[in-house]
Amino acid sequence: MKKSTMRASNRILEPNSVSGPGAWFVVCAAIAMMSFACRSTEERDPEVLRERAEAQIERGRKAYVASCAECHGPALAGTHRAPALVGEGSLPLEPPAGSGRRNPFLSAADVADYVVEYMPPNGDLLESDAEYWAILAYMMHFGGYESDVPLGPGNASEALLTRR
Repeated sequence: MKKSTMRASNRILEPNSVSGPGAWFVVCAAIAMMSFACRSTEERDPEVLRERAEAQIERGRKAYVASCAECHGPALAGTHRAPALVGEGSLPLEPPAGSGRRNPFLSAADVADYVVEYMPPNGDLLESDAEYWAILAYMMHFGGYESDVPLGPGNASEALLTRR
């Protein structure tokens, strides 16, 4: 059986060369905590968050064009095939009769629940949850909602829909 090793600078650390069998756990935990601390500081940086939100909106625009515009129109204004997603009368609070919707649209979280379950209607799934969130962020942005943080499950219930 080959002994596992990890390089640290110019010397090789072997699993039992640091005192005690739990030493590797302590070393790995310390590295993980330092990594988390650095990442979480960056993730709270307002400029970094704003850049991520803008990038998410741009990814959403591209995904919308590829997956949604055919039915909802290039300007999200609706077509004979699907309703408007922005503007007057879009995303009504109460579910329209025969729409399949069960819940009111109060926030981006409510819209996300519906979209993930029913869109696209042809049964093709989007590549990832991130793609759904990006489209939703683009849709919200296009409709006038401004945010300095990316949209996702952690903040979607706070992203309230505006009614016109």
